[in-house]
Amino acid sequence: MKASVLIRRWFLSVALLLSCTSCLGSYLDEQPYGISRFTLLEQTDVDIACIGAVLRKTPEITKIDAPKDTAALPPGKITRFSYQGTGFWVQIRLEPTPDGLVHFTQERVSYHHKPSPSDLKLTRTIMLKVEATLGTECGLSEFAAGVAEECYGMKCPT
Repeated sequence: MKASVLIRRWFLSVALLLSCTSCLGSYLDEQPYGISRFTLLEQTDVDIACIGAVLRKTPEITKIDAPKDTAALPPGKITRFSYQGTGFWVQIRLEPTPDGLVHFTQERVSYHHKPSPSDLKLTRTIMLKVEATLGTECGLSEFAAGVAEECYGMKCPT
């Protein structure tokens, strides 16, 4: 085989390897962006129908994905909601713990896409509104006592 053919093959191999590395690099360095708010609920009889009603009554929310079964929170099973509107989207997760509490999380977290500071601030504002309404209308008093907040890849809005 001629040296020029070997050199061409070598350059082609290096080019393919470099292009593959740059493609994989974005997946290997997955940076989350967004906000997460969470608390522990002491009651295990969380009213799923009430949570859905609160989301439906919130005027800024234009789309809701809620569980079909509107009974109480199924023991040992994670229940999820999602809601969105112009400039925001949020996922809610209710996860029973082995010690009889329910871990409540609202979050907007994505990879490879950093929301604008104004979208993150709007998201947080809607989360706070939903939490306050869940506290008063669904009897989830833990929201009044405080909710932990964490932001990923960016500064938390105030």
